[in-house]
Amino acid sequence: MTRTLIPTFLFLTLASSLSAQLATTTSLVGTITDSSGNVIPNAKISAVETGTSDRYNAVTNGQGYYSLEFVRVGKYNITAENPGFQKITKTGILDENNQTVRSDFLLPVGTINDSVTVEAI
Repeated sequence: MTRTLIPTFLFLTLASSLSAQLATTTSLVGTITDSSGNVIPNAKISAVETGTSDRYNAVTNGQGYYSLEFVRVGKYNITAENPGFQKITKTGILDENNQTVRSDFLLPVGTINDSVTVEAI
């Protein structure tokens, strides 16, 4: 009896720990394009959780896609920037349990100093 109880207890403990981890993290994803609809590779993405100031960073791939995995649940300000384009910040992006939240960006031509802030809907 003891031989089966110990492995069962260990399995249940590990499973509940993994379940708790999954329930408190989520993903932020999106695509970065220019005004012509062309994707922008190597754009810098930063997401800051407004309550804790936790920061997550990524760079878009060759298809202009970014993915921030295992971020904490919360409300985020996400910024996209790339040389030759205006920096865009979207604020108030709500990221809840076990969701993948998509936030695409269209970067207008300009300089990073010409930044624009947009409140998420």
